[in-house]
Amino acid sequence: MKTIELLPKAYSYPVHQDLKALDLNTTCLFEKIKSIYIKKDTKIQLVCMGTSGILIATKLKEKLDKKYEFVRICLIRKDNDDCHHGTGDIDNSYYISIIVDDQVSSGRTIENIKDKLKYPNNVEIISAKWSNILEDRLKKMFPKCKYLMY
Repeated sequence: MKTIELLPKAYSYPVHQDLKALDLNTTCLFEKIKSIYIKKDTKIQLVCMGTSGILIATKLKEKLDKKYEFVRICLIRKDNDDCHHGTGDIDNSYYISIIVDDQVSSGRTIENIKDKLKYPNNVEIISAKWSNILEDRLKKMFPKCKYLMY
C-alpha cells in the first residue's frame, strides 16, 4: 500500500463549516484519482458513511463525473440510523471502490464500511488520515488496497 499525503487542509468538523477546504481537498483527490485511472470507462464507487462522508463523496463525484462514465455513491448507513432503506451487504464487485472519510474519528467508520462491503478486496483507495498504528490495522483489513491518501 502506497501512502500519499495530498490533502492540503484538514477537514473541520462538521465538514460543511469549511466549504473551501472541502473543495480544495476533493480537487486534490480528483487529480490524483485521474492520474491513477486513465480509462474513461473505469467504474468508480465512492463509499461513505454519515453526513460528512456524503458531503465529501458528492463533491468528489461532481468532479469525477467530468472524466468518467460510471461513478456512483454508496452511502452506508450507521447502525443507529432509522430509515426505511436497508443497508445490507453492498455489492461492489463491478466497481473500483474508493472509501472517503472526514478523517476526524478513530477509524471506526472505515471498519463499519468494511463490514458492509461484499468484496472488501475491491477497495483500491482509502482517503482518510490514520496514525501508524491504525495504518497497520488498515493494511490487514484491506490487503489489496493500493493507496492510502490523506
